[in-house]
Order: sequence, then C-alpha cells, then structure tokens
Amino acid sequence: MGSSKMITYKDGRAAGAAPDRYIEICVDTAKVIDNWRGSLFSFEWLDKLGHVKPIEALRDQDQERYKAVMAAYEDGTPLEKPVLGIGLHDTLEIGSGKAVLLTLAALGVGEMPVHILRSNERDFKDFIVSGMAGKGKREESGNVLFYILIAVVLLAALSFAVSQDGRGSVETLSKDRARLAATDVLSYADTVGKAVGQLRLRGYSMEQISFENNIVAGYINANCTDDGCKVFHPEGGALTWISPPDDANDDTNWVITDDMEVENIGRTCGADGCEDLTLQLLGVDAAVCQQINDMLDVAAPGTLPVNPDNSAGLFTGTYAYVDTIGDVAGSAKLAGLKAGCFTSTADSHNVFYKVLLAR
Repeated sequence: MGSSKMITYKDGRAAGAAPDRYIEICVDTAKVIDNWRGSLFSFEWLDKLGHVKPIEALRDQDQERYKAVMAAYEDGTPLEKPVLGIGLHDTLEIGSGKAVLLTLAALGVGEMPVHILRSNERDFKDFIVSGMAGKGKREESGNVLFYILIAVVLLAALSFAVSQDGRGSVETLSKDRARLAATDVLSYADTVGKAVGQLRLRGYSMEQISFENNIVAGYINANCTDDGCKVFHPEGGALTWISPPDDANDDTNWVITDDMEVENIGRTCGADGCEDLTLQLLGVDAAVCQQINDMLDVAAPGTLPVNPDNSAGLFTGTYAYVDTIGDVAGSAKLAGLKAGCFTSTADSHNVFYKVLLAR
C-alpha cells in the first residue's frame, strides 16, 4: 500500500550547485529499485527478492540513515531529492540520497522527484512516471510570454558568463567528469566481483580462481587446471579485461591482489590467513576518489581516508599478508566497507579497493 502522507522535498546539493547541468524528473521507485538490483552493494539494502530490507537487517550506519529519513518524514521536514545516474553497463546508480529513495520506497512511496544530469534524460525515459517528468517537463505547459521572459533572462546571463574567465563552467565540467569516471570504476568493480562470485558458486575455491588475461601479464595461477576457473575466459567468468576509465587515474592498470584485508570484513587478524581478495586501482584522481566515497556513503565527505599502505602484488593462488585497510584512525571510516578510496601514505597515491572475496 502506498504512503498517503504529504512529503516535501528540497533540491540536492549537487543539483543546487549546478542547476544548468541537472533536471528534475519524477520516477517510478519500483522500476528504479528493480534496475538498481544489479548495481554495486545493492545487497546492503535489498534482499534476494529485491525488496528493501527491514531496518534491523541493515548495517548500523544505514540504520541511522533510515531512522533519520523516517524522522524527517514523520515531522514533515523536506527530504533531499536523490541524484540518479547511469553506470558503465547501463545499470542505474544512486548517487546522493540513497537512504531517502529506499526508505520511502519501503514505506510504499511509488513515485518521487529525483535529479539527473540533463545529458542522461533519454536514458531515464523508462523510469519516468507518465505525465510527471519533473520541473523541466511541467514547465513546458507554461505560456509563450513566460518562455520569452526566460529567454531574455538567459541571454543576459549568457552575456555575463562570456565576459568571465569561464572558471565556473570548467569546475562544473570537471565535477561531472569525476562523477562519470567514479561510476565507471564502481560498475566495472561490481562486474568483476559478480564474476568471481559465480565461479565460487560453481565450486572453485578461493585459491583456484585465476585472473589470467591477454592484457596484463603475471596472473597465471597453477591451482587453476581448467578454463572454467578463469575469470577472463569464455568458459569461466566470460569477462573482458577493460582498462580504467578515462580521467579515473594516472593510467596505471587494475591490480587484483591477495595481501590486503579490510577491517571487519570476514576474518580480521592482521596476519596470514585473513587476507581478502581485492581489486585495486592505484593513482586515482583525487576528485574521482572523493566521488567514489560520496557514492558509497563513506562518512565525512570532503576528506579522503588515509591508510599506511597499499599493495601491488598480483594474485596467483596464494595469500601473503601486507596490511589492513581501516584499522588505523586515518582510515577507520572504511572499516566494514567492501569498497572505498583512500590515500596511501606509503607512496601518496590514492587507491580504490573492492573486496572480491572475503576470508
């Protein structure tokens, strides 16, 4: 049963900062969630049937976000409109406002206003509630005089903008590029993680899985004795090794390593036997790194976590401990998170990680 309570919304921070880049649409929440099921970490909010989990089944930090949305809903405080985007494989991504969208969906809210990039409007045509495409659409029914006045104002604004040095436009474009690169990084990491999960379901052990490919050497795993345990083989995970997205990092390739563990993910002991299998991207652009953390709801936006080390050892079937992510004060906000981005004090590189398999 849908919610009958009147809900008020306010513009999201990203859309408010760049109103010329974003538009508002009204989406069918069920369709949004059904598509988002294939996205990174949707399992943290959704059960196997694609329903929003009860609050007690959520992580502690998500329970707090759920409660905050519920409190605002109950007292009529305006809720921030979520920001949606499209990932690498046409999977819908929820940027900011994830808790708002999912909590209201759990209450039975069938449609809500969201922000999307103006350039993505066509990609969202299947999610838009018929006849309710948000501010940009509803304004089309306005009268001609109204539009003439808007045109005059826009021309004046354009004339002023041309007289400036263009810095604001460049900064906005840079942020959009960072968000797109971050989305692509997360989408590819999710794809690799799913392929690894499929091989485990087929009965291959953590030691047998091979990342041998025809792009980056050094991943031959002697424990893998048939093509079925190869992630980048048609008989195995059927994936193609894809270079990191443009603008994402310093062109260093992906690293799949065996010597890092993440605090509170699987067993955590700071020694051999507790290492997680992780996908890493080194040399990540600082803006992209921050966008990744923002999209994953890592606490304290605007400040990158700092971790003492990162790894460049390639996984070939054995594990050897080097360091733990999230066990020091600088990176504590990453504890319990299967993906995130941090600055390594060992070489000053920004590092994205994604846990493919936890031990």
